[in-house]
Amino acid sequence: MVWSEWWGYRESMVASDRDEFGVYELADDNKETVYYGSGKAKTRLLDHLNKKECPKATNYRVEYYLQSPQI
Repeated sequence: MVWSEWWGYRESMVASDRDEFGVYELADDNKETVYYGSGKAKTRLLDHLNKKECPKATNYRVEYYLQSPQI
């Protein structure tokens, strides 16, 4: 798996990202992982932000699937 670079985990940054299926990682200021998730990346990341589910997260990165998974 090849991760993207780290991005600031804030609504304006996430809102500009793609809403495609992938695996995402949330990390703190030291780039220590606080959460892994999967799904439509932008939708899930915005959900976490709006629900304040990962208060220590300040950075995120995404690895998108080559094809959408069969659901």
